[in-house]
Amino acid sequence: MILTVWFLQQFMRNKNMTKEFENLMLNHLKKEGAPMSQEKQILNHLQSGKRLTQLQALKKFGCFRLSARIGGLKAKGYDISTTPIKKNGKRFAQYHLVK
Repeated sequence: MILTVWFLQQFMRNKNMTKEFENLMLNHLKKEGAPMSQEKQILNHLQSGKRLTQLQALKKFGCFRLSARIGGLKAKGYDISTTPIKKNGKRFAQYHLVK
């Protein structure tokens, strides 16, 4: 984090450093490991053959809008099936990747 702040300070001092700054940031993120997006985490989960509900997505990935992430994956061409579930008088959706 401190290194990222240093990069930003360097960039702000000299606006002609855009390409250099971009390369420094990319190298930094490669070393630190950029955090995986919720969409990518959800895709990895589904690709492993597991199913996913909203509550599971919230607990595992901190995802409050699973249907939006699923919609994004479907827009990218992934075939994801939605199964309506009724349990203990509650209704919710369960998603899985169609192989």
